[in-house]
Amino acid sequence: MERVTTMELIDSAAELQGAFCGMILGDGNIDKPPQGNGRLRFGQANHEYALWKKGILEVVTKTSSRVDSQGILHVQTARHPYFTKMRNHFYYSGRKTVEPYDMKILTPLGLAIWYMDDGDLQRPKLDVHISTMNFTYAEHLVMQKGVFEKFNIHFNIHSRRSRTGLKMFYFRLKSKDRLAFFQLINPFKLDCMGYKFLTTEEEIICKARQKLIDEGYSSQAAGNHLSKELNKEFPRYSLNSQEIERGVRNELPLS
Repeated sequence: MERVTTMELIDSAAELQGAFCGMILGDGNIDKPPQGNGRLRFGQANHEYALWKKGILEVVTKTSSRVDSQGILHVQTARHPYFTKMRNHFYYSGRKTVEPYDMKILTPLGLAIWYMDDGDLQRPKLDVHISTMNFTYAEHLVMQKGVFEKFNIHFNIHSRRSRTGLKMFYFRLKSKDRLAFFQLINPFKLDCMGYKFLTTEEEIICKARQKLIDEGYSSQAAGNHLSKELNKEFPRYSLNSQEIERGVRNELPLS
């Protein structure tokens, strides 16, 4: 896929604001010293993706980058009044927070950045998770409601215990909205982040499964029926994790 350039993405102030909203919901942090303006910074193991986001930040101001001893590329902007205003909005008592307005300014680009930062496509079930564990349960309710109202996409709120026993929350996308979610963010897909997106074969499987559900099959029955039909029609193709992973790398055809 041809790389999406910054100039093609940022054609309005609203789009820029939505992109920054996605960065802050994800890996981005804004720091502010006792004096002077704030700056946005993040670290990313995927250098190509980090530099792509760096290009978006440079629409506002200069940025710098460095690679640490662990191979993480750290990007930070110059200090700028824009980021001071964003910090005043997104932070309370030194912690990132979220409110309904933030979901209103989130754009498909911002949603894509949020997902590429903190999202995960778990194979072979193709479950979509977003690690949002730094936010409270009340903030998850705000984000859940806002994403549904803005994009008609529903995430369920799940929880798990940290190593210290703290209850932490995260999002899991409802399976019926999987195709709609990826259709919304696919225009911003980067090759280097392709493993977080559906392959062509997985899209075919999801569409076939959804068709069965629309015809009255339960979710589990649809999956079982689809597995049997695929194994019957394409004997060398199976829905196991190894085959799915090969499809991710090589885009193998079904036949």
